[in-house]
Amino acid sequence: MDFSYVENKTFMDFEDVFFLIKGHQISIVIFSKKTSEFKKNPPKFLPTSQVMKNFIFASILFALLLTVNAAPFQLNKRAITFGPCNLKPPVDLLEVKIGTDHPEFGKNESFYASGTLTKNDIIKDATILQVAYGDSNGILIADPYFQFFNESIKAGTPFNASASVPTPKLPDSYTIGVIVAFPDLQLTFACAIAAVGVSSEKSKIYDIFKLI
Repeated sequence: MDFSYVENKTFMDFEDVFFLIKGHQISIVIFSKKTSEFKKNPPKFLPTSQVMKNFIFASILFALLLTVNAAPFQLNKRAITFGPCNLKPPVDLLEVKIGTDHPEFGKNESFYASGTLTKNDIIKDATILQVAYGDSNGILIADPYFQFFNESIKAGTPFNASASVPTPKLPDSYTIGVIVAFPDLQLTFACAIAAVGVSSEKSKIYDIFKLI
């Protein structure tokens, strides 16, 4: 089924969350006075303001996720194809296609994602589709784009989604990651990744959730 999404939002609140990426090491310090209270009494669904703050962790996830080995390896002039993410435990594979091959700086790129979640439901206004660009070292090139699903979909039901994503200035070698996930990062439902001009030697596999 086809469905639309609410307008995308951006996030970053340095008064509440500070993070530093040095190579592949990440340090996180939480300054929010409400954090402990939120952990003791978590709501059924995250309120919008807290969701926005939690998306900083989504950025960290993608900074690491984009270093995951993508198959097959692609040279810059080859068509961009997406493969599975090497996550543990494994997650469902997204089928991803893009409108322009390759994405052009300053223009919005059309992303088309589809699949069937085997274990998790998509929850309206809580589950996100997120797209991020990273360099050959897995460092984010720009803030990830995300949008909420505006319709709940039961596990086992095929779904498809589309997004118009701004294209940052891209280096010769870069990676693109696409996920369907719950924004608190306790659940990543599905994932796909593509590497452009990245050698297999530089593509690395990280135990992402141990580093968050």
